[in-house]
Amino acid sequence: IMELAGANRDLANQKNLFLTFYESLAHPAFLIDQQGLIRHMNATAHQLLGRSGVPGAHYFAEVRHEETLPFLQEELRLFLDSADRKTNAEHWFKSSSVERCFEAQFHRLQDVSGKSDGVAMMLVDITSRKQSQIHLQEANVELEAALEKLQCTQEQLIQTEKMAAIG
Repeated sequence: IMELAGANRDLANQKNLFLTFYESLAHPAFLIDQQGLIRHMNATAHQLLGRSGVPGAHYFAEVRHEETLPFLQEELRLFLDSADRKTNAEHWFKSSSVERCFEAQFHRLQDVSGKSDGVAMMLVDITSRKQSQIHLQEANVELEAALEKLQCTQEQLIQTEKMAAIG
């Protein structure tokens, strides 16, 4: 019995270690089954969805509702239907009146026991990068317009100088 109790304690400690790791991730993380339903999410994911951000809240919940991530259903379904091991998708998401852009990183679960299949998904906030890209694109448009105007002015100046040289 002592040996069994020790093995059980070791197993519980390993489970707690992995739960601690999962809950410590700075990015929203989800474990999703083959049907696209959320099986687990970390505290950061809970906060993103406007729920309690208490670590372990989803894992230890007595009742878990079968739910999906509607804003990523199409991307998730495409990934689940493919043979790919991993893929990324960008998506804008509005929560709490704040719009943010996330890179959804999908990875197939690699369960050596064969008991769990599905997807590990992490959302990385890339809002500032996307906003910088938008500002750069706007600046490029302005620079291209200024260059075109400068080239047009240069052509007019050349024509004026030619006309002055002729007569």
